Amino acid sequence: MNKLCLTLFLLGSAGLCNAELIRNGSFEAVGPDKLPQHWLFTAKGSERAQPNIALTTVSDAGAPAGGTVVRFTHPSAGVNDVYGSLTQLVRPEAGRRYRLNFYMKGKNINQLLLIFGARWAERWVVPTAGLSETGWKLFSHEITIDPQDLDPNGDYQVRFNIEGYAEWGMLDGVSFVPTGGTVAPGRRSAAPQLEIRPLPAAGDSDFFAADLILSGLDREAGWTLPVEITDAAGKLYRYELKELNAVRNGETLTVNAVLPLEIAAGEYAVKLPGIGSAKFTRQPSRAPREIAEQKERLARARARFAALEPELAKYPRSRYLAVYANVIPQQIELQEKDLNRRFGSAPERDYYLNRGRIAIPEIETALGDLAALLRSGKPLPGSWKLASGEVEYRDGFPVAEMIDEQGNRQRRYVMFGGYGLFDRIGGNVVQFEIGPWSVYPQPGRQRELEPDFTYYHDYIEAGLKRAQENNQKVALLLATHYVPEWFKKAHPETDAGHLFVPLDILHPATLSFHRQFIRDIVGKLAESPYRGALHSIVLSNEPTYGQCTLDRSFSRAEFEKHLKRRYGSVAGFNRAAGTRFGDFRELADAGYGSPAVKHEFIRFKREALAGWHSFMASEVRRLLPGVPLQAKLMIHQVYAERELEMGLDPERFAAFSDLNGNDNGDGTWLDPSLGTALQYSLKPVSVANTENHYISDGSQIPVEPQSIYTSLFQQYMHGASTLVGWVWADNAFNGAPWLDGCIQRRPLDIIAHSRAILDANRLSAEIVAFNRVPPEAALIYSPTSLTLNRNRHTKAVYDAWRTLSATGRKLGFISEKQLAARKFGKLRVIVAPEVRNLKRDALAGLHEFVRRGGTVLTAGENFRGDEFGRPAEVKFGTVPANSRETLRAELARRIPLPVEVSAPAPADSLDIVQVRTVTLPDGRILVNLVNFDRSARRVKLDVPGGGSAVDLISGEPVPREFSLAWKTPMLIEIR
Repeated sequence: MNKLCLTLFLLGSAGLCNAELIRNGSFEAVGPDKLPQHWLFTAKGSERAQPNIALTTVSDAGAPAGGTVVRFTHPSAGVNDVYGSLTQLVRPEAGRRYRLNFYMKGKNINQLLLIFGARWAERWVVPTAGLSETGWKLFSHEITIDPQDLDPNGDYQVRFNIEGYAEWGMLDGVSFVPTGGTVAPGRRSAAPQLEIRPLPAAGDSDFFAADLILSGLDREAGWTLPVEITDAAGKLYRYELKELNAVRNGETLTVNAVLPLEIAAGEYAVKLPGIGSAKFTRQPSRAPREIAEQKERLARARARFAALEPELAKYPRSRYLAVYANVIPQQIELQEKDLNRRFGSAPERDYYLNRGRIAIPEIETALGDLAALLRSGKPLPGSWKLASGEVEYRDGFPVAEMIDEQGNRQRRYVMFGGYGLFDRIGGNVVQFEIGPWSVYPQPGRQRELEPDFTYYHDYIEAGLKRAQENNQKVALLLATHYVPEWFKKAHPETDAGHLFVPLDILHPATLSFHRQFIRDIVGKLAESPYRGALHSIVLSNEPTYGQCTLDRSFSRAEFEKHLKRRYGSVAGFNRAAGTRFGDFRELADAGYGSPAVKHEFIRFKREALAGWHSFMASEVRRLLPGVPLQAKLMIHQVYAERELEMGLDPERFAAFSDLNGNDNGDGTWLDPSLGTALQYSLKPVSVANTENHYISDGSQIPVEPQSIYTSLFQQYMHGASTLVGWVWADNAFNGAPWLDGCIQRRPLDIIAHSRAILDANRLSAEIVAFNRVPPEAALIYSPTSLTLNRNRHTKAVYDAWRTLSATGRKLGFISEKQLAARKFGKLRVIVAPEVRNLKRDALAGLHEFVRRGGTVLTAGENFRGDEFGRPAEVKFGTVPANSRETLRAELARRIPLPVEVSAPAPADSLDIVQVRTVTLPDGRILVNLVNFDRSARRVKLDVPGGGSAVDLISGEPVPREFSLAWKTPMLIEIR
């Protein structure tokens, strides 16, 4: 998925005999631009947004390495591939191990990521949770230098990436030293000598952090130095510093030691046997007090919830209140479990304390919200719950039997939502996965692939049974990327070298492998008495075909086959493309230098990736007809400027899919809005996002519940019917870092998630009706320009989408294929954002669209060439709209609205008030509003002719002017 980050590099390097390899790690030398000298700061934007990062040097009296520090802020949510950079280059020795130390303090820093080396292969998510706003904290990380990560000059980069939102942060005292110690000239001595220089702030940390300066020694490389620490209570701790560098008498060896230290407060002794010792003072740790405080708060929360239970009992049927009733005690229990465990180390203790720092205030807020709901006396909205049984699709949206709070049953539209657990807190769908390594853990005896169904029976079959018993549905992912290692070793010819597509999808052995896997697993599903619990089959997880390149012999040979199938020969290609290649080798060697070859090769990749899925879909349908199929396409990569090679084309995926499947994120509102609308426009069936990334992986700060609610509700409003949150996992210390910070330990976010699902099901008829109203304005979806003019085109598409999303018009897309087929729907305006290249038959379709009275608005350069790069001839008139103001004005002139909605323009183009208005067949007007600016916006609603306006979400009447809070969606009905 993508990221907005701040990067720190240092230009220049020092010799290996220096204690530090960097210059100005204390940031004391400052240039006239307020940046630290020897550091280069740059900022990079992407197709989605421009950077919004501030970095400077400031004075700080308590700074650990002097009086000057680097201060950074980033007030926006993360956006893919947008970052600021300070570049650090050091010159370490390949194969040796080094330690990076630095100090930091700040507030709400989300995901500080350290990236090492030229390949960006080594990464460390810095545990920023619990950072102090006043006291500096020491961070330390060790890494071995891979020779491949040195650039041709021998330099090695270190990047501190601040990803996503950062209220503010400060850095100081950055050092990079060999763990084996640094040797320097010294004096000979008759006996070993020791000097211990504690690092700043070490006395207040849970580390013994110091430079040990040794002399008077003769040691060979690889020796071990024992360290003994005796605390104030007399307890002895032993450590070993291993693989130290050689040192001779007459030299000093400085060893930077950072050792975990959780000892009694008071005076403690550090001894290096046979060398020397020293005494220091350990300050009392605040952690025991914080543990006691968290336990007291949880006890009060438990008592407060018990006091509310008699009032709750008066509303036994309210599912809105049941969310609170289930979430609050569950979260109290989870936090008590964390605090009552035995901690093996200070970092482990801090890991669980930080979960409490997020969860306990949210539990307290949830209790306050629950008490307010019970006191308010206002009637609570009704709700609908899924009943197990058949799901049919009507107008592309699911219809099932639903049960209201009085037990009445009705077949109606259902909005699926959930995460990785069963229905305790408002969900009705879960996702399970099963891959080949669970089915073929080892080679078979009689034939290569002999299934072992143990995992299937214990997990999948049991899960389907439980789902059916609990009125749930299961989206089952066929995790084809989980390939057993023994198969990879037995078939190296299939290797594709990619995490989610590890086997080349065109290789016959790959197809045979996947065919057998589908026959074994789907065959079992077909026999299952619980198959009715299936929501859908997800054919793949985040599929791409970036490993297919013209430099790869297998890919090159498959491309030649593609050309022969499509054109018969190179001569046939020449006739179609207007080229003059003598043979296939000349054609392939031309590569992307030829627009015609580039277009054809990317088309080949897109066809191959979609064709592999179509093959799997046909196998599944043969065994399990009637179960909807989808694939987890990373829709945000379609318009990512650097992702040309991925082979993604949602229109080709739509051809084999019953649902428009995707994997989408919510760093900003752009990708869920644009991506969901794109898929629904290409095929008017609802979208299933079965990996909804509404929280950044590893996030260690609170996530506002409004963000979670908006992520779900607005995707439903753009055409989704299924949203499965990533991820519900009870992670542990030293567990998978991408599972940290997930929704499972965020009470307010769970409640918001559940409320969004309940609201969407209560309003499902209106949501479906809104989505079914065809747009009158659309952007061109052009795979041709995505290939031949990608950078300018992707930027222009996002800019147009941002601009027009605030105009009140419902937007969609129209593809080259739809243009060629003259499938214009109800469109009155088509927007061409830097569509420099367009297929010839699509260009002819645009001509026909204009002939029928439609308008084409153009932003930037458009229609200069066809798919092969040949000049295009435009035979129709267009209306230039090269500024945001002109684009808005021209659209407004051609598509009047039934109701005017106005809000002040934001300072940042991402922080819009999104407004979309439709008129339903029965005459009702629906307006979908959401404010993406953190500041509340004044909104004016011009309701025509004495009509009434009601927000269907809250049930409250809407005045002619009101304040719209950040991420508080509205669905206004005007009669």
